Amino acid sequence: MARVEEQTKGQVKLRQGTIYPLLREMENEGFLDSYEGEPMPERGGRPRRYYRLTAEGAKKASADRQIVAGIFGLELAHV
Repeated sequence: MARVEEQTKGQVKLRQGTIYPLLREMENEGFLDSYEGEPMPERGGRPRRYYRLTAEGAKKASADRQIVAGIFGLELAHV
């Protein structure tokens, strides 16, 4: 969430109520895998959840990169 805010110079601010349902939906669609880390005292003993792209998620991200770049106002290098 902080990275998106930083990359968009504060123009896009994602909130937990938006991002976590989206992450769960992407996981249900097979684009992400998630796993729990070790319990953390600063989180009241709760573990942090980590997400990573699946092969299908990477394929989808690659196909949609122009759309995503447009959302964030980024120029894509032509390879």
